[in-house]
Amino acid sequence: MLNFLKQHAEAYGNPLWGLSGPHDAPTYDQSPNSNSLCKDEGSWESTYGDFFLYWYAKQLITYGDYLLSLAASTFSDTRVQDDTTWNGHVKCIPAT
Repeated sequence: MLNFLKQHAEAYGNPLWGLSGPHDAPTYDQSPNSNSLCKDEGSWESTYGDFFLYWYAKQLITYGDYLLSLAASTFSDTRVQDDTTWNGHVKCIPAT
């Protein structure tokens, strides 16, 4: 994945941005606003933040497409029964 970031940074014209992800991003066990990346007026609103978040969103979409294609090929012969009903006049319906 870091190789894709490096390629994107080089194409963007700033190869140094491809050496790692954001230096101020929280780790997986920290809340999103525990570091300066995600806070109001944090580094996500910078030129680098725009660059990185565009790249990251594109990676997520690409991976999602890949997973959906795997699911489609895996379950292509599986019949799905839809037995849900919808009450349009109710504002909130709990999951069942």
